[in-house]
Amino acid sequence: MKKTAIKWIMILALALLQNAFAGNEINGIGIGAVVALPSGDLSNFAGTGFGGIGTLRYEFNKDISLTGSIGYVKFGGKEFSFFATEGYKYNYAVIPIMTGGRYYLMPEDAGARFHVGGQLGYHIYTVSLETPDGGSTLASASGTSNFALVPTVGVELGSIDISAHYTLADFSYIGIQVGFLFSK
Repeated sequence: MKKTAIKWIMILALALLQNAFAGNEINGIGIGAVVALPSGDLSNFAGTGFGGIGTLRYEFNKDISLTGSIGYVKFGGKEFSFFATEGYKYNYAVIPIMTGGRYYLMPEDAGARFHVGGQLGYHIYTVSLETPDGGSTLASASGTSNFALVPTVGVELGSIDISAHYTLADFSYIGIQVGFLFSK
């Protein structure tokens, strides 16, 4: 029920925003690298994650940008013991599919343009469990999705975008992202 309601809210929001974007084009395309530090339950079985993110940006006005992004983050596995046998290891990855916005705290002509914002969307998870006998996969689950809310702070330095975010989901993590904006 909750996922269905969220899907309908997102579809309605996109339909309403379509009129706002009529005749306008996306004016920012970027790529970035992310380092993810697991927190909460995720930190029990995952180590530091590394990945990449692609972003589309639409400047609604001089102070507000709307964003859409998709990425891939693979977390390092942590070893644990199972029935007195050591060396089992989780492998964990996430595909974030997000939409959101940012508000710029500085004018467009400022050298460093600080921003705050947030995103919401889905995270698609894959988890596998490797055995200690050479890494054969004992169990895996993929395609599990989860709604996520992601508050963000950052700074744009010309075409370089540096930001920090906290993913609020069943498996939460802190992300540090450095990206490059191809068009502005």
